[in-house]
Amino acid sequence: MDQELIAYLDQRFRETAQQIASLRDEMNGRFEQVDGRFEQVDGRFEQSDGRFDKLERAIRETQITVEGLRSDVQQVAEGVIGVSERLESTRVEMAKGFDGIEERIAPFYTDLNRRVTFLEGWAERKDQDAIEVIRKKFGRPQAT
Repeated sequence: MDQELIAYLDQRFRETAQQIASLRDEMNGRFEQVDGRFEQVDGRFEQSDGRFDKLERAIRETQITVEGLRSDVQQVAEGVIGVSERLESTRVEMAKGFDGIEERIAPFYTDLNRRVTFLEGWAERKDQDAIEVIRKKFGRPQAT
């Protein structure tokens, strides 16, 4: 191989090795920064451990309350179903009762209708001459 080529490759390898070393140093610095941040977070977590305990306790209490509410909602739903069934039963009984009352008073309605018709006719005729009423009823014209 040519000496120039060897010198050129050696130069390029040295530059590459320097770039790799530089990148390694930069990465080590970044890792140290990340480690420092993790240490800060860990320190804060250890300091705020009491707050997390309070939060976990509050979450547990909320879950217990929600379970109690589920039970209460279930009871309310069962009560609504019971009231709905009773209401339907009462509605059916009342409908039967109204039907019975209607059957009992139906004859009075038909008789009442006949009586009202008679009274209305009588009211129309009461001030008229009896002979004239008979003529109108049977269609005989009045003699002049």
